[in-house]
Amino acid sequence: MQELFKDLIKNEVKPFLTGHGYSKKNLYFHKADGTLLYTFHFQKSHGNTWDHVMFYINCNIHSIESIRLSRLPRTAIH
Repeated sequence: MQELFKDLIKNEVKPFLTGHGYSKKNLYFHKADGTLLYTFHFQKSHGNTWDHVMFYINCNIHSIESIRLSRLPRTAIH
Protein backbone atom coordinates (compact mmCIF):
# COMPACT_ATOMS: atom_id res chain seq x y z
CA MET A 1 0.00 0.00 0.00
CA GLN A 2 2.85 2.40 0.73
CA GLU A 3 4.07 1.82 -2.81
CA LEU A 4 0.58 2.55 -4.14
CA PHE A 5 0.63 5.91 -2.34
CA LYS A 6 4.02 6.78 -3.86
CA ASP A 7 2.77 5.77 -7.31
CA LEU A 8 -0.36 7.90 -6.88
CA ILE A 9 1.72 10.98 -6.09
CA LYS A 10 4.29 10.30 -8.82
CA ASN A 11 1.98 9.25 -11.66
CA GLU A 12 -1.26 11.14 -10.99
CA VAL A 13 -0.88 14.07 -8.59
CA LYS A 14 2.52 15.40 -9.67
CA PRO A 15 1.78 15.52 -13.44
CA PHE A 16 -1.58 17.17 -12.79
CA LEU A 17 -0.35 19.86 -10.39
CA THR A 18 2.93 20.61 -12.19
CA GLY A 19 0.86 20.94 -15.36
CA HIS A 20 -0.99 23.75 -13.57
CA GLY A 21 2.20 25.57 -12.56
CA TYR A 22 2.90 24.02 -9.15
CA SER A 23 6.39 23.10 -7.96
CA LYS A 24 6.99 20.00 -5.84
CA LYS A 25 9.17 19.56 -2.75
CA ASN A 26 8.69 16.28 -0.87
CA LEU A 27 4.90 15.97 -0.48
CA TYR A 28 4.30 19.74 -0.86
CA PHE A 29 3.13 21.41 -4.06
CA HIS A 30 3.18 25.20 -4.19
CA LYS A 31 2.54 28.02 -6.64
CA ALA A 32 2.86 31.79 -6.23
CA ASP A 33 0.39 33.79 -8.27
CA GLY A 34 0.64 37.54 -7.85
CA THR A 35 0.18 38.26 -4.16
CA LEU A 36 -1.06 34.78 -3.19
CA LEU A 37 0.70 31.49 -2.45
CA TYR A 38 -1.27 28.28 -3.06
CA THR A 39 -0.14 25.07 -1.34
CA PHE A 40 -1.24 21.44 -1.35
CA HIS A 41 0.36 19.12 1.21
CA PHE A 42 -0.23 15.37 1.09
CA GLN A 43 0.17 14.23 4.67
CA LYS A 44 0.27 10.54 5.58
CA SER A 45 -1.70 9.47 8.62
CA HIS A 46 0.21 8.15 11.64
CA GLY A 47 -2.04 5.06 11.80
CA ASN A 48 -0.83 3.53 8.54
CA THR A 49 0.27 -0.09 8.24
CA TRP A 50 1.87 -2.05 5.41
CA ASP A 51 -1.57 -2.94 4.02
CA HIS A 52 -3.56 0.20 4.89
CA VAL A 53 -2.68 3.80 3.95
CA MET A 54 -4.64 6.89 4.86
CA PHE A 55 -3.65 10.47 4.09
CA TYR A 56 -4.87 14.03 4.34
CA ILE A 57 -4.74 16.73 1.71
CA ASN A 58 -4.06 20.10 3.32
CA CYS A 59 -4.96 23.04 1.08
CA ASN A 60 -3.74 26.54 1.90
CA ILE A 61 -3.96 29.98 0.36
CA HIS A 62 -1.65 32.58 1.91
CA SER A 63 -1.08 36.23 1.20
CA ILE A 64 2.60 36.68 0.36
CA GLU A 65 2.48 39.94 2.35
CA SER A 66 1.21 38.11 5.47
CA ILE A 67 4.04 35.57 5.15
CA ARG A 68 6.56 38.42 4.94
CA LEU A 69 5.05 40.13 7.98
CA SER A 70 4.97 36.92 10.02
CA ARG A 71 8.75 36.61 9.64
CA LEU A 72 9.40 40.08 11.09
CA PRO A 73 9.93 40.58 14.81
CA ARG A 74 6.66 41.56 16.48
CA THR A 75 7.99 45.00 17.42
CA ALA A 76 8.67 45.78 13.74
CA ILE A 77 5.02 45.20 12.81
CA HIS A 78 3.45 47.67 15.26
